Amino acid sequence: MKGSHAYSGVSNDDNSAPLLEAVEYEEHDWTDTFSMESSGFTGTPSKQIEAKWKSIVEVPSVVIPPERLPSLNRSAEQGFLPASSNSSAHGYLAGIEVFHHLHCLNVLRQYAWRDSYPEELLPSLFKYNSPLVVRAHVDHCTETVRLALMCNADVTPYLLYEKEAEPGSKVPAREDFQAFHKCRKFDRLLDWVNTNGVMPPWLQKGNPT
Repeated sequence: MKGSHAYSGVSNDDNSAPLLEAVEYEEHDWTDTFSMESSGFTGTPSKQIEAKWKSIVEVPSVVIPPERLPSLNRSAEQGFLPASSNSSAHGYLAGIEVFHHLHCLNVLRQYAWRDSYPEELLPSLFKYNSPLVVRAHVDHCTETVRLALMCNADVTPYLLYEKEAEPGSKVPAREDFQAFHKCRKFDRLLDWVNTNGVMPPWLQKGNPT
């Protein structure tokens, strides 16, 4: 089982924020996805693409100490799931939003490619649920991604290159989608939660799923 670590807080602006100790920043130009080969996260479904998404979506939970629930606008009386008695940290299981957002983005990707999956790679969401349930999940994920983007609104400017208007277009410009960004180092966060997180009881080795 993974090691355990207890979190506290909800704000990204104080030293009680989740994963704050793992946050580092880097500055770089983004890659223009219109002019690059696949990042490995896009394209026709394959074992390699599904595995790449799994590596950034299926991560352990974290543990929130009981005394930190008020900072999340929550209380123990609401009936939250406690960490396993085998965990060295006392508190309640929690996910981290960035991994939920990535899960939802992956669901939207899978839905867009739903007719291109071979049977052996068909996501369980589509395999074991009715179209109505699938649609409800897709709608949930659409709304989740919308809320995440608006909550964390990126105000980084991107410029426009001068160019001749293409046939069918009256716009004599091309967006610079390689804009310079300051980003959290995602690999650091992923390594941290994989090292310090705890697996929910139903995913622990030897337990049925």
